Amino acid sequence: WVYLSTDGAVAKDSGYAATGGAARDRDGNWIILIDMDLEDSGITVFRITHRILQSKGEWRIKHILRNQNLVTDRLAKLSLSWKSSLQVIDEAILDLLQ
Repeated sequence: WVYLSTDGAVAKDSGYAATGGAARDRDGNWIILIDMDLEDSGITVFRITHRILQSKGEWRIKHILRNQNLVTDRLAKLSLSWKSSLQVIDEAILDLLQ
């Protein structure tokens, strides 16, 4: 199994939106952290997600409360301040884990 957690954030003053995600294996080990702004890519994210869900395999989707999903919550909020549209993080950022 792979666990994928996602979250989004919106800056109230500008309306700028971003998303963050984290993938872990069934033992809880990090596979990848990713974030991206959603300024022009919302439909792209939707299409990719739709394609993944249509692929072979078993999918289970459930809501996780923010306090149990802090890494992706912080990733989404951090991405509001980063200037590039996509960040792929292959080493855990200590600030996210604390």
